[in-house]
Amino acid sequence: MVPRLAILALLLATAAVEAAPIRPADRLEMSRSRVGQPVAAGSVMVVNRGSRPVWVLQVTPTDAGTWGPDRLGSASLPPGGKGVLRLGRGPVCHYDLRAAYAHGGELTRFDVDLCNGGEVVLTDADLATPLPPARDGLALYRITNRTGSPIVALHSSPVEGPQRGDMLGAWVMAEAMHYTGRTARSASCAFDLRSVFSLRPNDGVTLSGVNLCDVREVILPPRSAAEALSH
Repeated sequence: MVPRLAILALLLATAAVEAAPIRPADRLEMSRSRVGQPVAAGSVMVVNRGSRPVWVLQVTPTDAGTWGPDRLGSASLPPGGKGVLRLGRGPVCHYDLRAAYAHGGELTRFDVDLCNGGEVVLTDADLATPLPPARDGLALYRITNRTGSPIVALHSSPVEGPQRGDMLGAWVMAEAMHYTGRTARSASCAFDLRSVFSLRPNDGVTLSGVNLCDVREVILPPRSAAEALSH
């Protein structure tokens, strides 16, 4: 398996990552001294009881237009691992959660009440990505990779704007895997979806003008079909 840090270095050398840099206070705290203490108010314990390392962990308020930073930073959460996530004591109680696994799929949970603390347990049984719920003011959508190739970077950019950063981070989206995206609804919901298959220049295809406010599921077609549509 390619080390996580090596993948991060390669991606950061070639393209910007969409998520903002993580602040130390937002990072999952996995030190032995920290996880051995009682979970304080405004925090939750995240436990990986699955069989694969978690490479990406994102937790965001239900009305947020982005997933926010990867709470693992450059680390990963191994099977059996756990860590404390600080959420603060603000008025927000309900969050959406997304996790992506090394050599595996994506886990999503929506509208989770985290005000009561306790544990958030991630298991292999959760490795199914249902269609996300419909929400006022927010476009939630699921992208499925049917290109026939692993996708190392995925961009969702407004048709009339500059290309946005990669949404996958260190995670590689294998064939038949899903990515769940989110964006604030606006006057124009048309986006270009760019799939990148390697670090070689121009090794990617673009699905143009997808209305992410109306289409909750996007199937990325085989590369040959997408390349024909782009010419």
